[in-house]
Amino acid sequence: MTWNKSTVQVYSNDEVSVLVAVTALILTLAVPSNILVLLGYLSSPSARRKPSNLLLINMAFSELLTTLVVIPLQLIIHCTNPSLARDDGTWCKLTGALTYPFYIVTVATMVCISVDRFYAIRAPLKYKSKMTGKCIGAMIIYTWLHATTFSLVFAFVIGIGYNEQSAACSIVWDDHFEVSVIVATTHILLPFILLIVLNCNLVTSLRKQNRNLVNQLDRELNVPTRFVKGSARHGRFLCGFAQALC
Repeated sequence: MTWNKSTVQVYSNDEVSVLVAVTALILTLAVPSNILVLLGYLSSPSARRKPSNLLLINMAFSELLTTLVVIPLQLIIHCTNPSLARDDGTWCKLTGALTYPFYIVTVATMVCISVDRFYAIRAPLKYKSKMTGKCIGAMIIYTWLHATTFSLVFAFVIGIGYNEQSAACSIVWDDHFEVSVIVATTHILLPFILLIVLNCNLVTSLRKQNRNLVNQLDRELNVPTRFVKGSARHGRFLCGFAQALC
């Protein structure tokens, strides 16, 4: 990797080959899988009637846009034609502006899905009254509003161009270290912590419910052996975990 006179990184032929191969692999796996997810939910009347599935559709849609729009644009700029990033031109600004919204929507939707599953397991009697279609719709609208607002505000306040530190067209954080730390904390670290806490709580609740079911089953069937009990425990735990993810 070298630098040209306009401080734009130029990749060697070997580096370009590796990046193209990795990108092709990502596109090959991500595009069909997300399309299948969208078709599966949209073509199933029973799936469409379940409001929480709209969150999965929203996440699949944002991931599909990331693979079809953001990744190819960054690849074109930095591997095939680095002159497009020179002088922070329109193409570079457009690519930088599109880099953040889809990522934010995906992460925010993952948190919303975890919240939905949390209520489904921890408060099943209140789930339908809390996680209504309007509530799910408000979550989806919020993810896109938040992502759009974030991109527009930082694009005008800080600016979008070629970021030498990340070697990509993005928001130029170079002279705004404090802001970048705040953004990284609120949009990367905080969602990560929320996902860990919610999913760990979910697994703990499933294990507790599983133990109660196994104990009840053992009393009804008079199964004293630990092996059968363990088999039932693991089987029911896996079934419950799979149901929580669906």
